[in-house]
Amino acid sequence: MTQPRTTPVFAMLLAVTAMLLVVLPFVSTFDDVLTVIGMRLGIAAPLQWIVPAEVRVTVVMLGVFGIHAGAAGNQLVVWNSHGAPQTLFISWNCVGWQSLILLGLSLMVGLRGRMTFATRLEVIALGVRHEVADEALLSSDPDRVAAE
Repeated sequence: MTQPRTTPVFAMLLAVTAMLLVVLPFVSTFDDVLTVIGMRLGIAAPLQWIVPAEVRVTVVMLGVFGIHAGAAGNQLVVWNSHGAPQTLFISWNCVGWQSLILLGLSLMVGLRGRMTFATRLEVIALGVRHEVADEALLSSDPDRVAAE
């Protein structure tokens, strides 16, 4: 009896998923440490100025997908299927600055050495995609939302 060809693929997916689950608490803890450092350095106020612009961009992106939303300063208002508004406060700590720092560190390590321009572009694209996915995952963490 032979093994199906998909067994190695599923084994690799399982291994990658397990590694991500092991690493995620360290990334989340690192973000918390960066938040404390950011608060002590006083970057909360400058980052808070960015929030209204990000909220407006989010409203436009939600509109593209047919979701009725509005912006009110630092608040994102999304209407549910029954027409009731749901107000979401977006704080300075939700704009993704921690992921930008992690992306910068990742790119510093990933772009060392000699490589072609195409390879460098691929490293940057994979890094940006990874950081966007991490930020989406971290921002959906209920413990993190409750703490903010």
